[in-house]
Amino acid sequence: MVRHAQQYVNSPRRKAVILDPYGQFIKEITAHCDISDKTILEVGCGHGRITRDLARHARRVVAIDPDEGALQKARTQINAENVVFLRCRGELLPFPEGWFDMVVYSLSLHHLAQDAMRVSFNEAAGLLGEHGLIVVIEPGEDGTLIKAEERFGVGDGNETGEKDAARRAIADLSGWRIGKTVCFQTCFHFVDQQDFLESLLPDYKSKSPSLIRAIGDYLADCTEHGRIVMHADRRMDILLRA
Repeated sequence: MVRHAQQYVNSPRRKAVILDPYGQFIKEITAHCDISDKTILEVGCGHGRITRDLARHARRVVAIDPDEGALQKARTQINAENVVFLRCRGELLPFPEGWFDMVVYSLSLHHLAQDAMRVSFNEAAGLLGEHGLIVVIEPGEDGTLIKAEERFGVGDGNETGEKDAARRAIADLSGWRIGKTVCFQTCFHFVDQQDFLESLLPDYKSKSPSLIRAIGDYLADCTEHGRIVMHADRRMDILLRA
């Protein structure tokens, strides 16, 4: 099942955290891919943070996610006429052959089971026209947010194994090659430690005081101009037909 990194930045109590405040995702996508007037399938749209930006450029965006709650939130936030949100698993893509110009995996591929990654890729390839692209955006290895996930188990926790499996699936995709790899960094802004905990560790009240203190010490080094600013590396692979 696809999960999505956007899920943990929408606390039911407070919505102060800001994901990608400078729009780095769409800047990198549009800098390296022509998405103007294109029909795009986004796999793992979550709450629609990237969907919204894609829709400003594309002719049509079909955004899928298996989480109906996330989709409902996305629908309330995005009412663009060229966007359709559908509940669908990432390895089950019920669309006509050749219908899309691009398939975008937005921080979602590594959340699929290893076998499902290959199935999803094969199905995605069949949905694309002759000159179609597969764009895979995955978490990188560095950044203060990623290190916090690995060290404290916040957010999605340590995803090293899942990220490695995703890279193997990309490299093993038959009939396709990596045309370009782009590494970039995105930001997360939190109002304070409470905002961070509510957003990335919802059950923090059940955690040990020593863990919360350690998180607080870590966040103290991430404070800029009275707010917590964290970074996460991202890797974008653009796949072309071989």
